[in-house]
Amino acid sequence: MIDLDFPVGIWTFHKEGNFNFQFNRTVAHGGHLDEVKEIASKVTDIPSYIRLMEEAEERARQNGDKKAEMAYLRAHEFFTTSGQGKAEKYQKWKKMFYESNKQLMEDYHVQYAEVPYENGFLPVMYAVQEDPKGVVVIHGGYDSYYEEHLKIALHMYRNGYSVYIFEGPGQGSVIYEQGIPFTHEWEKPVGAVLDYFNLDDAALMGISLGSLLCRRAAAKEKRIKYVCSVGMQTNLYESTLNRMPGQFKDKVAAAMDAEDKDQVNELMSDLMSKAYIYEWYINQGLHVFGVETPYDYLKKSQLFSLEGIEDQIDQDFLLVSSSKDHFMPMSDTQKEIDRMPAVRSFTLRIVMPPEKGENHCNIGNRKLMIDVFMAWLEETKKEHITAKEEGWL
Repeated sequence: MIDLDFPVGIWTFHKEGNFNFQFNRTVAHGGHLDEVKEIASKVTDIPSYIRLMEEAEERARQNGDKKAEMAYLRAHEFFTTSGQGKAEKYQKWKKMFYESNKQLMEDYHVQYAEVPYENGFLPVMYAVQEDPKGVVVIHGGYDSYYEEHLKIALHMYRNGYSVYIFEGPGQGSVIYEQGIPFTHEWEKPVGAVLDYFNLDDAALMGISLGSLLCRRAAAKEKRIKYVCSVGMQTNLYESTLNRMPGQFKDKVAAAMDAEDKDQVNELMSDLMSKAYIYEWYINQGLHVFGVETPYDYLKKSQLFSLEGIEDQIDQDFLLVSSSKDHFMPMSDTQKEIDRMPAVRSFTLRIVMPPEKGENHCNIGNRKLMIDVFMAWLEETKKEHITAKEEGWL
């Protein structure tokens, strides 16, 4: 059986947080450390990032280094917009992924299903134990491809769990190939997966923006008994505003309150021209939300919130947080706790710098994040059994 490699390490490649995260992500996916350091030293904006990663991909291809080639391809595809060939890059990466991981998927008995959803389907990869320790359903977030979570799922599988990874609306092939955009009503895709596989007593893991989506699903879908949030996200609109420079934040918020679409679009266009990371962030939002303007994106993002449903989340809850997360700051931790007053239990695990997973989604030490989750789930299940035996549940 092919081993599952989980590289451990975190580096400061670039002063800009999102670039630095993507460089670390590229190394974790198979890019070469020295080469990524060299690339990072030359990156000044998104066009230079894309160009340098394309050149690295070509070098890897010429050297027959498929793993690095895929890592660099995914890296420049990430910042490419839909009008610049993003779909073509995605399809190229996807083809390479399945070619490269064919033996891995066979070794771990990975199966594939298409779960009916609206006028299309949700792709699901899964591996099932005969007598599992538990059932885990996994999904990502804002820029998620479910293939990238395969090793996370397989590490759980080889430790005794039945695992299901799915792409929902707005993610991967569901948006690229079927045109089904993101929905805040995440209980619908989760419910479709649970229905199709007849799952009950399941754990749901949501990663990045999935940390909000998984809780939205848990509030409405009670076949989910355990919830793991990898990262902290409670309100997409608020976090989008909070990333803006002060001179834009207040003006955009006021224009949104006034529903002044033209003013919002003018302000956002100005911001995107001055802040290349915001240019990517909004363009990605237009793509996955299926909307045409920044105003429409911001308006739809207001739906991505736990407001009004916080007290419906009553499952056991684990938050795996990162002390240096550039997207989801630790200052939001208390807000997380306050917004879920009805959870059966709340466990917080903060990954710190000595553990090498202190960045967004614990990219520097993914195995640690998975092991924390499995230990928590096993212990929580034991507590439930004890409580029932002793009659206080």
